[in-house]
Amino acid sequence: MFRFKRMKVLILTTLIILGGASLFSLANSDFTEDPLVIGAVQFEVSPLVYSSGQAFREAVENKIIALEEADFIIFPEYTSVYAGYLFINSLSRDEISRTAPEVKAFLDKEWGALAKKYNKYILAGTYYAAVGDKIYNRALIYGPEGALFHHQDKVFLGDIEINAIGLDRGDIENAEPFTIKGKTFFLTICRDTYHDDWESIVPPVDLWIDIKANELPYTEEYYAGALPSRLPDSEADLGLTVSLTGSIGGYVFEGYSSLRDDNAQIQATSRYDGEDAFLFTLE
Repeated sequence: MFRFKRMKVLILTTLIILGGASLFSLANSDFTEDPLVIGAVQFEVSPLVYSSGQAFREAVENKIIALEEADFIIFPEYTSVYAGYLFINSLSRDEISRTAPEVKAFLDKEWGALAKKYNKYILAGTYYAAVGDKIYNRALIYGPEGALFHHQDKVFLGDIEINAIGLDRGDIENAEPFTIKGKTFFLTICRDTYHDDWESIVPPVDLWIDIKANELPYTEEYYAGALPSRLPDSEADLGLTVSLTGSIGGYVFEGYSSLRDDNAQIQATSRYDGEDAFLFTLE
């Protein structure tokens, strides 16, 4: 059974326009804990957002403030990758490895401070994590204490990640669910959800989260092959796709964000380009 409460939110700042946010509740008799409000941010990248550490901090903080009701705020894939570009001189494995400790320290400081300041869990998108001689596209989640709460590596990489950057794929066996205030979640990263391997791996969860950065021209057919194709054969109650949009470094990102039920029917959605956000409550 679904109960809806909708509202309009329009936030104007020097850096962003956040519009069309909606708030509604999803009631389920299996949920016995306190409600958990989730904020999905369709983040629009640009050279301006990543022109400095301060510009990046202000851009993401504005989204967090706008979604003040949320307990858990989700940013898309690559949100933090481009923050790492503030520290590198060239996009190479050697340079990424060399700067990795400085990049991670910056992300821990900025995202950790925001999570603590606003008392929220924040999925900070992904960044390039150097671990030994490997480089992973790694998602980071920070908790309200200001510390790293959970991380996960992308398993199925895109052509650009393999050929242009030389990233290493994560181990699917290391992907684990996580719990926030009694609600269970599972995370996949973009290209991951085009592979049906996950259907036998994702356990029963309240929400399957898919964060995306799609550099290909948007088509409904392409998006339908990701999480919407996985949900009906999974044990997830709901599925959330959160997409990156905008243009930077010669890449243009398109694709909508959406919340779907276990039959992949849309319960909330955004436009396929530009910046947007919505809130929903797991009860």
